[in-house]
Amino acid sequence: MPKIIQAAKNREFFLKAENFLLPHEKICSQLMQMAMQKSKELYIIFETEILGVFNFSEGGILTSFIPRLTKETEKELCNFFSKKRISCIMGEKNEAEKIKKLIFKLKKIQPNDTREMLFMEYTKTKNISAQNLEIAECSLQDAEKLFPLHIYYTQEEVLPEWKKINLALERLKLEKILRTQKVLAVKQKNSFCAKAQTNAISKNFIQIGGVFTKKEFRSKGLASCLVKKLAEEFQTENKKSVLFVNKKNKPAICAYKKAGFSAFAKYEMLYYK
Repeated sequence: MPKIIQAAKNREFFLKAENFLLPHEKICSQLMQMAMQKSKELYIIFETEILGVFNFSEGGILTSFIPRLTKETEKELCNFFSKKRISCIMGEKNEAEKIKKLIFKLKKIQPNDTREMLFMEYTKTKNISAQNLEIAECSLQDAEKLFPLHIYYTQEEVLPEWKKINLALERLKLEKILRTQKVLAVKQKNSFCAKAQTNAISKNFIQIGGVFTKKEFRSKGLASCLVKKLAEEFQTENKKSVLFVNKKNKPAICAYKKAGFSAFAKYEMLYYK
């Protein structure tokens, strides 16, 4: 019978998780990063070998990769989640849908907000005019100037309508991003008018996210320049770049295509009250 084990119980499980995820890293870079960082929130489904990997945060956010969901594995997952609150399921669409069905079977609840996204990969170099753009690589010292963009992005692109933003928590999240990820921003006088960052840096991939431009600076190619610059910088480390974008956000899709990204899969974010 398969068992769900917190990977931190035995450090060897982190390496096993990395090896399991490696062939699928393109859609699992966040999980791979968690394995590499030896996260306490990472779990493996183990029998005689690893059958799946998932990350479950304190806030109830679930990301998973379980290629073959057997009845035995489903039973273990139902036992694990029976008394846990799910706030969000996110990941490649097929993986997210598996967990959505399982949660419905277990708790008889459906997502209150479903975001359908495109998964895109940087596939070709394109020349983009970036004249007079001053792009800075941000550090912890830039947190104050970046914070307004971070809040605008979180309100417009991340939080569901019913959830009130927690400014203190978001400041901590931003500071963690600045410590652990790469953040680029376009300078405008003494502030920033656009930003992009890595959400995950794994063995062979980075996942780009947090892309946001102030309304008055949109349609000027800033987002295209930022994501392209991130992708090209990590190419020097032999890392490929992926990102996801809301299917309804046509301007953003156009911006990413202009930068050299093309769609390869679907992604979902499922929010529960």
